[in-house]
Amino acid sequence: FLVAATMTVAVIGAWTPTVRGDRAEKGEARTSQASRVVWKGDYETGNFGQWERVLRETAAEAHIVAGRNPIAQGRYAARFILGPQITQVSSRVEAHQPDEAASGGLYGSETWYRWAEYVPSGSRFAPHPSFNHLVQWHPEAECSGAVLSVNGVASPPRLLFRVRGGDILDYDEGCEFRFERTFDLGRLPRDRWLRFRLHVKWSADPS
Repeated sequence: FLVAATMTVAVIGAWTPTVRGDRAEKGEARTSQASRVVWKGDYETGNFGQWERVLRETAAEAHIVAGRNPIAQGRYAARFILGPQITQVSSRVEAHQPDEAASGGLYGSETWYRWAEYVPSGSRFAPHPSFNHLVQWHPEAECSGAVLSVNGVASPPRLLFRVRGGDILDYDEGCEFRFERTFDLGRLPRDRWLRFRLHVKWSADPS
């Protein structure tokens, strides 16, 4: 299973090539008049009410856990449990926030995302890495493939960060994009909180 602590979205604002926006200091976006937190999914409501919906498919569970480890911050975390998959695509569990404004995904915006996840030693990834998403962002287009994702690889257990964008060349099999790049984040640490910070400029211009 996977335990998620929080998702925080901070938008710096609209940007152009002549505007640098905030610079990162110690991995975080510096607070300024132009930046603001637009959404939190930290489960501190004690439920999934901050999210649009929670998708549970075959052999999948999602719970809120309170007041006991592993908790990364506050009082609550969400625990996602995914059982053995019967077929390649038959099982998933995920919390959704599809609103563009809340997710900081509006075109031309510059956004910081911060979240934490915990992968216990007793869990394992499925052998097909394209379905082991710890977190993912999808485009507006009718496309099942993510444009940004952190994926797990089963053997050896590793994390990958995948970026895709530009024109959609093919809408089949999760879509083929003009630009695609994968970064190896290294071996997967277990039984500890993994804290992520991601800085995104949402633009069709690859430069």
